[in-house]
Amino acid sequence: MVQPKALLFDIGNVVIEVDMRRSFDHWGAAAGMDPSVFAERHHRDAVHHQYERGEIETAVYMEHLRTLLGLDIGPAQMIDGWNALLTGEVEGIAEVLERLAGKVPIYAFSNTNEAHVDHLTTRFSHLLDLFDALFVSNAIGHRKPDLQSFRHVADAVGLPAAEILFFDDLLENVDGARSAGLQAVHVRSHDDVLQGLSQHGF
Repeated sequence: MVQPKALLFDIGNVVIEVDMRRSFDHWGAAAGMDPSVFAERHHRDAVHHQYERGEIETAVYMEHLRTLLGLDIGPAQMIDGWNALLTGEVEGIAEVLERLAGKVPIYAFSNTNEAHVDHLTTRFSHLLDLFDALFVSNAIGHRKPDLQSFRHVADAVGLPAAEILFFDDLLENVDGARSAGLQAVHVRSHDDVLQGLSQHGF
């Protein structure tokens, strides 16, 4: 096994905790609706993927989402609810990133969108500033687990894919990374991050 020369972290549920139920609760309160109905109606469809690739603007996706969920609320309430799913930093991750920063190149790579990036870079700047670079799908035009997304990151980092160690909570993204030649760790809890780092001497 090649010793990694750079570390690549997914954001959602690796660095920042994500809970879609928080969005449903916010929208339910704003619209006077039972939030449980949104879990039945919500899904990541082709329009969602377009938004994450930066192909449509936030206003277009919010209107699509409002229609999909059957909501009668304004744009600001939609965006506030959309950002409510970003609940807080994963316990222990700040200490890990602070320890690694400056010792090994660390990067973040997320399937995300314009509204979330604006929110993340303001609310969680203390964490994101620890990364040498942030790769987001809506800026690079590719989503995980597509091979091209990982090739883009590897080219930008300037390392062979095999020398990058990637952490993600979704198995399909882990598999995609491995198919692209990266080393990868499936993160089911923060302990998986610690174990993956320890196995490589970090």
